[in-house]
Amino acid sequence: MVITYFSDVGGTLASMIMKVLFLRSNPIDPYPRCEKAMNALAELGISVRAIGWDREGRASITTPPPNVEWISIPCAYGKGFKSIYSHILWQLALIGRLLRERSTYTHIHAFDLDTIFPALAMKFFFQKQVVYDIADRYADRFLIAIIKHFFWFLDRCALVASDVVIVSSEAAWERANRIVPGKAILIYNTPPLITAFMPASHNSSFSLAFIGTLSKGKFLLEMADIVKRHCRWRFDIGGYGNLENSLRDALQSIPNIFFHGRLSYEETLMLYVRSDVLFILCDPMIPQYQNAAPNKIFEAMMLGKPILVARGTGMDALVEKTGCGIVLDYYNSAEVEKALIYLKQHPDVRRIMGERGRAAYEREYSWRAMEERLHTIYRSTS
Repeated sequence: MVITYFSDVGGTLASMIMKVLFLRSNPIDPYPRCEKAMNALAELGISVRAIGWDREGRASITTPPPNVEWISIPCAYGKGFKSIYSHILWQLALIGRLLRERSTYTHIHAFDLDTIFPALAMKFFFQKQVVYDIADRYADRFLIAIIKHFFWFLDRCALVASDVVIVSSEAAWERANRIVPGKAILIYNTPPLITAFMPASHNSSFSLAFIGTLSKGKFLLEMADIVKRHCRWRFDIGGYGNLENSLRDALQSIPNIFFHGRLSYEETLMLYVRSDVLFILCDPMIPQYQNAAPNKIFEAMMLGKPILVARGTGMDALVEKTGCGIVLDYYNSAEVEKALIYLKQHPDVRRIMGERGRAAYEREYSWRAMEERLHTIYRSTS
């Protein structure tokens, strides 16, 4: 398969002495939001590199992606306070790395609360410019009120102290703008435009796919139960997370479900291209999903694929606004199965939904438009 990304960048900032260091608490292998931002700045002639957290000891068996360095500290995903010791070590190791290498960067682009405070320390002591990119609201991971409020307080402090704040949803922008008016910039988690591809083929009559973080509350086992009742359907699933091993074991005996594990972004898009329907069904009772704006919706739009989302999450209003998919009750598997059967039997409906999504992508959500917002941020902080 050959994938070509379209990007139209006018002018460069190559003459400017700007070196941007990205920070993310995962290996960035893949992490499209970081990779897209790095590519966008590199196209302007800005020096970019990233530090990621190697939680699984991958450094012993493979090398990081280009321009990415790893800090290797073992830490399982989704363990909450059981992994607090590893998180403290990550913070200390990150501060140490930033101190030692402080002459090699002028700007820090920090993703989420678990990288922002080491970055802010460099701002206060060494006058580094800091961009705070909020992909996930950290406080929403916790249910205990006092812990949630503690992380809300930390997030508010980080918003005030950062030079620029980037958010990925309208709800997050409104919340940030109330705290730091005029500082927050909305950059949707949208993909670059694919202009050429050669998708693989398969023999199923109807296919769907999910590639992403494999965690609770994403309707993955429920979807597997639906698909295994339809032997001519196909379900491609991949990614990584705390359910990776248990999902692999549970699904390996089902002949029409294909577990792929960790995939590159190009491999992910290849699977999406050959799928009939995509889905991102998240449990609306989990706070972090209530205002989420995952890249899967925008990938479906860009590829012209219908998408299924759950009612009561941050995704339902967008799908209803654009008409690019179906909003469903997360807790009603029968309703989800009925929607899939309907879409399987009505390819014209799938086509219309896909066309609506693609039109919305080109009109409002293209990566070219988001890329220009990112360029504007770094021009303003130079």
